[in-house]
Amino acid sequence: MTKAKKILEEYERRVKFRGKSIEIFSNPSKNELEDMYPYIKFIADNRDKKVWAWNGWDGPLHAPMWAFTLSKDLKKDILAGHVLAGYAKMGNKRIKPVMDDGDADATTENYFTKNDVDKIADKFKWVNAYIEVDSFIRNYGKR
Repeated sequence: MTKAKKILEEYERRVKFRGKSIEIFSNPSKNELEDMYPYIKFIADNRDKKVWAWNGWDGPLHAPMWAFTLSKDLKKDILAGHVLAGYAKMGNKRIKPVMDDGDADATTENYFTKNDVDKIADKFKWVNAYIEVDSFIRNYGKR
């Protein structure tokens, strides 16, 4: 007997940013991600297994949004491997979004070293249920 994995999604809230109302979702559904087409910003928190996502065209950078995560200090948590912050694009066929860049702090050599790539990819493999991050992480180690 197989167990179906349930992905919990929830609408979190709206925040005002530069006069715009921005929707923030935790563990967004495929439909919610499609509504953010084509550009998505996200923060994945490994401690509570939540992906926080918002529209990449309208929304702010990661720094103002980290308050929704368990982080007290986003940069420290990125460097410690608790949090992955990035940008994802969704193709024209609206298949699962793919991470194509990381937050400036997340993509420093202090975080993505060649020796740690497999460990980091394994730690955040659960994020692939929402956004494909594995190929970005693994390819980063080849740079």
